[in-house]
Amino acid sequence: IRDHCVTGVQTCALPISARAWPVLERLVREGDPLLREAVATAILSWATHPPVLDTLTHDPEPAIRAVAALALGASGAPVEQITPLLLDDSALVRFDAADALSRRPPDAVRPALLATWRAGTFPTPAARRLVLELLIRAGGKEVAPIVAAVAAKDADPWAQRKARLATEPRFPWEP
Repeated sequence: IRDHCVTGVQTCALPISARAWPVLERLVREGDPLLREAVATAILSWATHPPVLDTLTHDPEPAIRAVAALALGASGAPVEQITPLLLDDSALVRFDAADALSRRPPDAVRPALLATWRAGTFPTPAARRLVLELLIRAGGKEVAPIVAAVAAKDADPWAQRKARLATEPRFPWEP
């Protein structure tokens, strides 16, 4: 769309006809990964349509799953739809999901993050750290014990031993 005030290229988001969904869904499912990613990105608002979203989130290509995370974040989708993407095998998908969640109010994100943390099924240590960082940002009284437990577990074993020895008497007869 151009007029006398527009100096560059401008695009317009038009609604996509329901008849076009099957064709676009097929484009996202089949063919070259770069084409699929481009189509999914170009129609980001359409990507949250349930059958398309299911296709995107289960795609073998991480770049396409990342588009699903972006689409969910941009559409204001429920936090419960985004948090499973924090457990993806791909760092790209996890970071896009984390970015989408970090833009939400902490009170909205905290319950889903706590549930994800308590489930404890992280594909990589990096995924575990990412969820912990998001929990720390979200804050709240439920988060403090988790952070303390992680700090104690991940601390240097020698440092833990030194701290314990510093508080114990050297000899059994010392008070």
